[in-house]
Amino acid sequence: MIKKTLLLFPLMIYGGESFFNFYTFNANNAISLKNITTDWSGEYKSPKGSFKVLHLLDLKLGYKNKNFSIAYILKNSLYIKASKNFSDLLYSVKQSENLDKNRIYNLNFNLDSFATYGIEISKELYKYKQKSFTLSLKGSFSLLKGFFLQNANIKGSAFANNTKDYSFKAIMDYYYSKNYFYNLSVKRPSSIGYNSSFLLEGEFKKYTFKIDFQNLLGYLFWKNAPYSNVHLEAKSNIQSDKKYNPLVYGYEGKRNLKQKISPLVYAKISYNFDNFKLFLKNIKYKSFYLPSFGFEKNFYLWKTSLEYENRFHTLTFFLKRDNFSFTLGLENPNINKSKSITLGINFSHFL
Repeated sequence: MIKKTLLLFPLMIYGGESFFNFYTFNANNAISLKNITTDWSGEYKSPKGSFKVLHLLDLKLGYKNKNFSIAYILKNSLYIKASKNFSDLLYSVKQSENLDKNRIYNLNFNLDSFATYGIEISKELYKYKQKSFTLSLKGSFSLLKGFFLQNANIKGSAFANNTKDYSFKAIMDYYYSKNYFYNLSVKRPSSIGYNSSFLLEGEFKKYTFKIDFQNLLGYLFWKNAPYSNVHLEAKSNIQSDKKYNPLVYGYEGKRNLKQKISPLVYAKISYNFDNFKLFLKNIKYKSFYLPSFGFEKNFYLWKTSLEYENRFHTLTFFLKRDNFSFTLGLENPNINKSKSITLGINFSHFL
């Protein structure tokens, strides 16, 4: 990444700014982030509806002037939507807890994840200004190279034979760069793709608004991606079989895959009082809606805001001064127990 920034130097003779933007959001509705990728220990909250996991990461390093920018980018996203029964069973197995005898667990599971890097060009497309009303539209286009793929759909069920033993059957469609469900060595695939986004911002009297249509139209085209269509069957004891080899049969091979980059829509409206602002915000990604509200206030040279997000109950603090900003959000003040975390760092430097 550092070597690639040398290619931006010719642009810097025109002035403008170099910039670095980093943002990540990680959340689930069942267990702390610290434990979700390990042993699922700690406090567990059984989901009211579906078990959901969301991870978003966006990194940009580039050059910008008044109405144009070019940047090297890294994007990573992970989305999981599974049945409540899936997370309940997984927690019980991980913690060797007694099962509900004769309970049938619905094991529906959907996973969509990718990681890419590439180059993004952004430009202001339209600007309108009057005394009490301003409006601007910006567009961006990216060329991408994909290097990580996970796309899976599982349908099945498990049955608790007694409080200690269970059996399950499932059918799985699975594209991947690494097989996480059973032991299988594969050659990592790659892809090329594109992505486009639009940003609409405006101000009317004491109101300001922003609608950011990220990934409005984007695809990754994977060539010869490892693919499995298999049946999984297993019987297990929750105390003795922490790891086991299920019976796997079906089809394994390679296929081309056209993977859609799911749109992320960010909308915010603010009302400006004399000394502070109040705002409402909502983010939509796949089946996630993340409504939030908060306020902004200036303290001397610092711009600050405090925001509460309703789905994962994330409280986010924002701090900005000159060309630097920092964002931190947690569901729980104890980071080891938090089910969500937001982290953002933005920095720019005039040339």
